[in-house]
Amino acid sequence: MPRNLALAASAIPSRLIGSYHVSTISRANPILRRLCLGLWLGLVLLTARADSLDDWAGVYLLALRAENVTAPLGARNTAIFTLAVADAVNAITHQWRPFLFTTNLPGPVDIEAAVAGASYRTGIALFPSRRAEFDSLWNRSRTNLPATPARDAGFQLGFASADALLEARTADGSNTQVPYIPSDKPGAWRRTSPFFRLPDLPHWGSVKPFALTNAAQFRPPGPPALNSDRYVSDYNLTKGVGAKTSASRTPDQTQAALFWSDFTGTVTPPGHWTQITLALAQSNHLALADKARLLALVHIALADAGIACWDAKYTYNFWRPATATVRVDDGNPNTEPDPTWESLLPAPSFPEYVSGHSTFTGAGAEVLRRWFGRDDLTFTVTSDTVPGVTRSYSSLSAVATEIGMSRIWGGIHFHSADADGQDLGRKIGDWVYERSLRPMDHARSGKPSYWKWASLLVFLGLLYGATRRSLSPSR
Repeated sequence: MPRNLALAASAIPSRLIGSYHVSTISRANPILRRLCLGLWLGLVLLTARADSLDDWAGVYLLALRAENVTAPLGARNTAIFTLAVADAVNAITHQWRPFLFTTNLPGPVDIEAAVAGASYRTGIALFPSRRAEFDSLWNRSRTNLPATPARDAGFQLGFASADALLEARTADGSNTQVPYIPSDKPGAWRRTSPFFRLPDLPHWGSVKPFALTNAAQFRPPGPPALNSDRYVSDYNLTKGVGAKTSASRTPDQTQAALFWSDFTGTVTPPGHWTQITLALAQSNHLALADKARLLALVHIALADAGIACWDAKYTYNFWRPATATVRVDDGNPNTEPDPTWESLLPAPSFPEYVSGHSTFTGAGAEVLRRWFGRDDLTFTVTSDTVPGVTRSYSSLSAVATEIGMSRIWGGIHFHSADADGQDLGRKIGDWVYERSLRPMDHARSGKPSYWKWASLLVFLGLLYGATRRSLSPSR
């Protein structure tokens, strides 16, 4: 049995199929067995229908890796992709208020074809150098879907949705460069060893948000003053546990720092949250339409998290631990410098406050928490940085806490930047969830639709009746 069908089947306890054990049914007459098997497979397909959205998301993740895309740009591009898909799907299902695109459909439209059309069109526009991979999946989609007017209408619907999103984001500020003026004042960011790279994306705080009113809407309060007790605490914590040769960092903490490093050449922090969202959608058996909406909500929040975070970074322009530990001019007698200090991870080439990974994490986790109505969601995730290693979590708060600490264990952030970044992300996640892609009155997010429960009840009733008739003594 395919994995998604097996997952769905395992999610339905045996006690739900009546008073008789499955082995009892298997001893019944062949007609009953065939009836039960047909109804069972129908229910499994109903609750965990395979779709191509995972495949298209996988190609996008490959593109993020291959193109060395920065996290904010990757979040923007993936938001465009997922929103194009969501609007195309919603034009068929009418389950939520569209983000941008809507149309009147003259006839039947294949929803899988609409997903393929929207995904392909945005993919070749956003990642033109990866066209071969997108063409390959596009050709498979065209081959696998029956050549019908509904399929062709779905392709055209997807194209139209994608074109609307791409056009709307053409002048969003993502290509507008601004100069960066460095400073040598105590506390100011400067280029760090070993690469001494130019600052990344100093203009990103001016990019048009997807849902926020402006990038500074939830701007955090700023890093602690260099003469404050909080700064001393932050400084000493990172200096001790984040050093390349730290004796206080455990092997598991070292692995976590590497696991969540998510630098360029990987799926980056937003891509990691794409993987987590897909894993939770699979384990919770979300239908295609629900998955499309959830992915879009998560990625609206991730895209706006990148914009708001970069607004804070270049507003406060705070230095990295790699700079702070070797300086002797912070004016605080309680922060002992160490000219030989090096961080476990190389410092990214942009200001420290707030943490981008923590902001993305706060946003993604909050949308998922709101969607499923709970924090104790279990999942396992992999990492591009340490292939073959998996880490498992029993709650969203557990992974959020670990990701925040991983930046300190890696020596590239102070605790205030992680705590304030996650708080910023949570506020963005809440804002997005409350205001974007709101469900219509007849739709409920995060939970199976009413028709699924009705189908389950019908199935159980038929099965119970058929089983009683089969097992009743002859008269």
